[in-house]
Amino acid sequence: MAETKMGIQGWLIGAGSAEFQRFCVEAKPAVIKILDFHTAPRSALERIREAAPRSFIVYRHVSHSHNADPYRDPVAEADRWYDAIRPALLERRGLFDAFETLNEVVPGDLEAAKRYVAFEERVCQRAAADGFRVVVCCFPTGTPEIHLFDFFRSWRPPANAILGPHEYAWHGDPTWGWHMRRYEKWAPPGVPVFIGETGNEPSGWVGKMGADAFIRLLADYDAFLLQDPRVIGAAIFVYNDAFAVHWAPYAVFPHAEEALRRYLSSRQIRYPSRAPAPTPAPSPSPSQPQPREVAMCEKRVVIAQALNLRDGPGTDFRVLRVMRRGEAVMVIARGPEPWVMVVHGPSGQAGWCHSGYLGKAG
Repeated sequence: MAETKMGIQGWLIGAGSAEFQRFCVEAKPAVIKILDFHTAPRSALERIREAAPRSFIVYRHVSHSHNADPYRDPVAEADRWYDAIRPALLERRGLFDAFETLNEVVPGDLEAAKRYVAFEERVCQRAAADGFRVVVCCFPTGTPEIHLFDFFRSWRPPANAILGPHEYAWHGDPTWGWHMRRYEKWAPPGVPVFIGETGNEPSGWVGKMGADAFIRLLADYDAFLLQDPRVIGAAIFVYNDAFAVHWAPYAVFPHAEEALRRYLSSRQIRYPSRAPAPTPAPSPSPSQPQPREVAMCEKRVVIAQALNLRDGPGTDFRVLRVMRRGEAVMVIARGPEPWVMVVHGPSGQAGWCHSGYLGKAG
């Protein structure tokens, strides 16, 4: 039997909200994205969570996802932004699996990209302390720009981060493949991916193709996603045009709901693995080294007899090599304490290590 990672998103308030709730409960798609989760009736959220315990549920606060300037003062903006959303996250803990940060931010140059990831890292750090996963890099279709691919590929997000790009087919344009599967070109290796929006551009699908043709378009993309184990799933935008604003040309309900139901019911749903949510790091015991304050692009030396260089910020990540006492490293990024990303001087290899085992260079 064929499989699927396709999912849906929509509102549990406004027009079509009852139908969206019923669709989630009955279809139980791989991923469900709930827009303005904090305003949805708790009973609806609980019913979906109970009926679809294996679905990966993502929360987006629609207006707040545009309410920050990550380029001005990334850490302060991240703290302000997270403090505003935190009460809703804590109050509805257990009813979602991850929440999204800023929607469709487009860094234009390298300096802007560095500030943007500093914002995302800080939100992840705050969220990890509360036990939440975070969907970051919710880039619009066709971004980031090519000149930033290498920067984002070399970035190592915090362990609780999930990448959330939007990827739409560009109907009638033979180069639409540049819009879908773009994440392959920039996504840091090994980081989970949630396709936060998918569908048809420009201006939706209604009036451009029939419902069955629309689902076939997405089926081709679904077949590709099934081959990539890091992809959690893809959320079709959008189930319901809840407020009759301008999303009707994208809406699955009512025109394509039956076609989507048939598609999902004819396939085995590939649910993502449900790893435990991150927990705050325990305080180090007296025998463990304390994290050290390190600056970006600062040279340090290994002060332990042997120090593991890992492919992620944590002891669960693979050891790339063992660095020796006195060897120089260059700090290139900070992760969740006590982890820093470094370039190992003797080998030129990049990876993560515990900052407590790094001393000042002579």
